[in-house]
Amino acid sequence: MSARWQKQYGTKNWLLLALMAGLAVLGGVLVPQLRLHSPDANAQPSFVSKSSADGKLGYTPPAIPAAPDPQGMILRLFLFAAVLLAMTVLGLVLARKWLTINPATATGQNKSMRLVEMLPLGNRCCLYLVDADQRPVLVGVDASGLRTIVPIPESFGRELQGLHERTNSYSAALPDGESISGGV
Repeated sequence: MSARWQKQYGTKNWLLLALMAGLAVLGGVLVPQLRLHSPDANAQPSFVSKSSADGKLGYTPPAIPAAPDPQGMILRLFLFAAVLLAMTVLGLVLARKWLTINPATATGQNKSMRLVEMLPLGNRCCLYLVDADQRPVLVGVDASGLRTIVPIPESFGRELQGLHERTNSYSAALPDGESISGGV
């Protein structure tokens, strides 16, 4: 097992999974060998044939075997069902734990990317502003999936800041109660 897998999923989970697999194989080998009822000691093999007086071989069908013990069959049925149910529940619990681990956050590799802001545009479309390694990136997503990824240049931030400062200076120059849009 590689060091990356040990770090990501842990040795304990893999050992538990290997133990479960070993028990399943062992059960598959040993359980069919269990005899929950005793075989008939007087039973003769079915391949014995008797020859007739004229020297021809004749076939004598074997005796009808005894019916299987219903108590043993029902006991095996319930034992197999209980083992199968326990293995299913344990498998689902382990799968749930295993699937909820986010590899990127578990290893600490996702610290350079974070969601800054999201703007829903309607009709299941969104714009995401993502900070990727201290650089802003605009991501466009619609109902069918990812549509565009646009890295925003650093000059855009300076231009936006300058626009904001100019808007504030225009607002300060306007008479009281008026806005830049011309409304009162």
